[in-house]
Amino acid sequence: MTPNLRWVFLLAASTLFASSAASAQAQTMPSCTSAIRVRFDKYGMTQIPTGSIIWFTGVLKGVHTADGRAITSPVRIDVHQSRITFGIWPHTITMPDSTVVLDPAIRVPRRLWMSPQKLNVAYSPSAVSKEALFDALPYEAPQPFIPHSSGPATWTATFAASRPGITIDWAWSAAVYSQFGAVGTFQLKPLSGPIEQVDPQAGPPELYQNADPAGTAEAYKQFVIAGAMGSGAPQYTGKRSDTASVTACPTAGSPDRAELPAPTPQHVGEFRQFVAPSVRRSVIILLPANGQPFASPVAQRVTLADGSSAAAVRRCFAFDLCAQVTYTDGSQLSIYSEGAAYCAPYVLDFARTDGDRTIYNATRNVDHDPPGVLGCRRSRDTRIALDGGRSTLTVSENADGTLNFSFANP
Repeated sequence: MTPNLRWVFLLAASTLFASSAASAQAQTMPSCTSAIRVRFDKYGMTQIPTGSIIWFTGVLKGVHTADGRAITSPVRIDVHQSRITFGIWPHTITMPDSTVVLDPAIRVPRRLWMSPQKLNVAYSPSAVSKEALFDALPYEAPQPFIPHSSGPATWTATFAASRPGITIDWAWSAAVYSQFGAVGTFQLKPLSGPIEQVDPQAGPPELYQNADPAGTAEAYKQFVIAGAMGSGAPQYTGKRSDTASVTACPTAGSPDRAELPAPTPQHVGEFRQFVAPSVRRSVIILLPANGQPFASPVAQRVTLADGSSAAAVRRCFAFDLCAQVTYTDGSQLSIYSEGAAYCAPYVLDFARTDGDRTIYNATRNVDHDPPGVLGCRRSRDTRIALDGGRSTLTVSENADGTLNFSFANP
């Protein structure tokens, strides 16, 4: 190609691209749909080879009312129709939907699970200022991505909230990995920066006591390489995009209170809370990636009087799934331990589900002894009648502060 023809070709291509970009920007989107566009060549010119994994993560950087006030009561945020498109690279990436509950009563992230189609998590509103993960997906590059010539990348998502007037600040990033694992093995870090360290004498070691950003897949960070929006370690998620703000649309049929849907057995927990008695505080540790809904080994499997099957664990930490009843019609009752710090009450959370449909949620306190000399209230045996009194669930406290669950027919 002669130099003159080359310049004509480049001018025509740039004109076409500018025209397409202007057309795209002119398209009308719902007010609660937000888009952030980045160019990977801004962060480096490393080509992403075929077969490499691009690790996409989206984070909340702030949630507040329309007039800028802090969130002081529970609110549920649903993110859907989330996708990543490219200017020239001929691929569209569909991100999982996600549900985020912000509740001032929550001290640490709780009950996160994910599948390729859904991610759910709950945070304290104040934690969001640290950057809080709301979406993530590994994507295997089907062909090379060449910065600059492959065009910009745009993440578009629609945000809804359980009450009107909620404004959300968000950003996203992408890093490249030479290898990655399946959903449930990521060991996702929920927030950016260090998270409280547990006393090694009190329980399992804290694996998030580091400066890694929210969305780091702790199990695979040794495989991060340069590319996309990162230059390799310690940029395990890549650098963040610019921040966008969007006012969420009201959720149709908003719940009376913000709550997470109950998980189904294929959902795998990624982190949970551990109560350290000797230091009297709560921290987060990783769940085993065993593909089971229970974090602890199931110690009991029994058939109840009405023919339902039940499973329970003997050591249940805060925010674990502790017991589950599967009824003859296929519906389930899942029982979680809503945690508390040393000597503070446990609360049991009951979630009755039928497939993806939540039938009801209910809570009740575990019975406690009166305060002692030091003012410490210990849990005592709590007996709950099931199925009209035909079966009984007994919950007792172990010496290490965990809960013991067991079913019996009277």
